[in-house]
Amino acid sequence: MIRIGCVCAHSDDASILASEPVRQWANRSCPWVLDHMPEPIDTTAVDILLLPVDILSKKPIRNLLPVKPWVMVSPRKIDAFKAWQLGAAYFLLRPYSVPDLKRALERAEQLFYWNRGLIPPQFQSPVINLQLTKGRRLSVPVRNVLFLEAEGEVTQVYSDLPGQERVTAIRNLGYWEQALGDPRFVRVHKKYLVNMSQVSDLDTGQLQVRHFCLPVAKRRQKEVETQFFQWRNPGVGPVNTVLNG
Repeated sequence: MIRIGCVCAHSDDASILASEPVRQWANRSCPWVLDHMPEPIDTTAVDILLLPVDILSKKPIRNLLPVKPWVMVSPRKIDAFKAWQLGAAYFLLRPYSVPDLKRALERAEQLFYWNRGLIPPQFQSPVINLQLTKGRRLSVPVRNVLFLEAEGEVTQVYSDLPGQERVTAIRNLGYWEQALGDPRFVRVHKKYLVNMSQVSDLDTGQLQVRHFCLPVAKRRQKEVETQFFQWRNPGVGPVNTVLNG
């Protein structure tokens, strides 16, 4: 869990989380831990700093700026240039809304991970851990899987990864459909489970995945057409939740 230090400019400053909606969000739905920090700041206790502009004139505070990702908070638009000069991750103009604060903290969180050479969780791709024949195992990013084909009690897994274009996984197709649990994958035929984000074309009774032409069962035609349209036109009509990756 990312910890964010909210530093007060003055002892009588009630909170940097000024508005009631923001305070309620911070208490109930915030994905980060928000700590109100008096001076002197214990930088070992937090990962990101929320700093009011008035506090930046103090030398000990300015010395901290290169150490942690931080967000400048100010009631004056003119301070945006100062935020850029000092290397702030984001400039937050007071009064601000919950979406404004979330956007600022998401940007600072990205810097927190990138400064450590890590991939932020929201950009990580989920993987499927395949159990292959002869006791071997293989982890394949879900986004790289094209489709799965039933072949009796084993499953052929097709991907766009060099050297792993087709591998044989033990267990049947139903097992891997449940293991994936991903809305991208649609059962278009009793033999095929297809990553709809990889489908380039759909014609009557068949769809195109790269250079593969796969059959679509008649009873699944309408569902497949709907899924194909939604993946080709994101934001049009109700769309299933999509995992990043």
